[in-house]
Amino acid sequence: MVLGRGNGQGVVLLDRPSSGGLSDPSLFLRYALPELVRDWYGNLEIGLKIPLMDEDEFLSTGSWDFGYQMTIERRYTRDAWIVNFGAVFPGKFRQTGFEPPNLPFVNISWLHRFKGLANTRSFVQTRLAEHPYRTNVDSELSDTAIQITAGLNWDTAIGIVGFGVTENFLHFDNTPDFGVHFTWVLLK
Repeated sequence: MVLGRGNGQGVVLLDRPSSGGLSDPSLFLRYALPELVRDWYGNLEIGLKIPLMDEDEFLSTGSWDFGYQMTIERRYTRDAWIVNFGAVFPGKFRQTGFEPPNLPFVNISWLHRFKGLANTRSFVQTRLAEHPYRTNVDSELSDTAIQITAGLNWDTAIGIVGFGVTENFLHFDNTPDFGVHFTWVLLK
């Protein structure tokens, strides 16, 4: 897999783990915020990847990674707005010296529950994200990703089942043009 090129760093290659195994553990902490503005609530989440696994087996980069995200939401009787933004700050790949750039992102979601179908929800999500190697590759492939996803979720006896489609909205060369998603969330 080619990870990056340029800035005097050459080409960075990584292979799959030769024997498989667990990769570096990640820890997350979420803090629920008090009401931010009338009827808008949120939470702040931070995450940390700890470099404990074998770099020679490509199960670790050998560096600490840090990230955060902030989620704010407003819920109505049958609708909800959710805004999620944050960034990931990856560490240097110790084997190669490659330093990936910071990765900011924004997601905006609208969810709707149908009046006559209490177990059915629709959703529309917009995703804006920087390309991870935008400073290393100067082309349409490294433009900001803008995607829209729409779909339906159903509450069933076996959990929440979902279906969605994703379309690349503006820059067509940097993410898959069209995607189909099937989900199943098992509830206890």
